[in-house]
Amino acid sequence: MRPLAAFAFAALLSTNVRAAEPLWVSFRDDGDFHSGVQLRCISAPADAKIPLHGYQIKIDPTPRAWTGGIFDDFATHVHWMFDLQDDARARNAFKLGEWAHMRVEAIGPSLKVWVNGIPTCNLIDYTYTRGPIALKIHSLGDEPEQETIAVYFKNIRIITDYPGHYTQPMDLSARPAPGWTAEEIAHRERVQGQK
Repeated sequence: MRPLAAFAFAALLSTNVRAAEPLWVSFRDDGDFHSGVQLRCISAPADAKIPLHGYQIKIDPTPRAWTGGIFDDFATHVHWMFDLQDDARARNAFKLGEWAHMRVEAIGPSLKVWVNGIPTCNLIDYTYTRGPIALKIHSLGDEPEQETIAVYFKNIRIITDYPGHYTQPMDLSARPAPGWTAEEIAHRERVQGQK
C-alpha cells in the first residue's frame, strides 16, 4: 500500500454532487499528519490556498484527540461545529498508528460520525447542502524531512442508492452548529418540508 502524496491538499473520492450519502472508510495516521474526510465540498476561489471548502471530519493526531469531530474548512477560517472537548469516550475512539474505521451518515442537515463504532458527532447544520466527497491531506510546506509521515486510507464505500436504508440509531444527542438555535432549525425544517 502506498500513502497519498504528502503535498496534496485534497483527493476527490466522488465528482458527483450529493446531498445524502452514507460513507465508510478505514484510515491509519502514523504520525503528526493532519488529515480528514471532506463532505459536500464546494470549489474555492482560484486564489485560495486550498482547492475545496466544506465540512471536514477531522483525523486529529494531536493530544487534543478530536478525531471524528467536524469543522467548517473554509480557507484560513476554521470553525469547529462539533468538537469532542466534553466527550472522553469519543476522544478515546482513535489510536494513533492503528487502523480505524469511520462511518459517516450525511442525510439532509444531519451529519453523524462513528469512529470504531463509537459515536463522535451528531451535528445538525445547513451550511453545505450538497457536493462531492474528498480526502483532505494537509501540506507539509517547506519541511521535506517530514515526507515520511503518512496517512493511509482503504476500504472506502459510498452508498449512492437509497441512503436512508442505511441509517442507524445513535446514542449521542444531536445538536445544532454554533450560530443556529434549535428553534431556527425547527423553523427551517418546517419551511423546507423536511418535518
